[in-house]
Amino acid sequence: MRVKSTQNISGTQKSKKTSRKSSSQFSLPDTAQAASTSASSGAGLVAGIDALLALQAVDLVDPREQRKQAISHAEDVLDILEKLKVSLLSGRISREQMTILLRLLERRPAYDQDPQLNDLLDHIDMRAKIELAKHNMI
Repeated sequence: MRVKSTQNISGTQKSKKTSRKSSSQFSLPDTAQAASTSASSGAGLVAGIDALLALQAVDLVDPREQRKQAISHAEDVLDILEKLKVSLLSGRISREQMTILLRLLERRPAYDQDPQLNDLLDHIDMRAKIELAKHNMI
């Protein structure tokens, strides 16, 4: 392969030309220019990292995933209510199940995409709150 040109292809800056002497001395290019180039590229890297961190901080939750979490929450609450019913019929009140129910209500996932599902979730949570109120848990 034959090189026909010595021009810079990319957008790099040309360094200052130094006069060549016939001596065999080695000299470094101007270090002030190299330091300023290095500092400006470092600022660009920090800006890029900040942008990546900002994108990670944005909560990009899929609406389908939110729906699954809401339905899973409702099923968990209904399961605990069923276990409470069985324990009440057997004559034993399970404080552990009441505590689990209380924690589930505190951690209800936010969901407002489907008004009918949201209404159903509200009714399930209300039933759980009534059971907790009956046993002085809230």
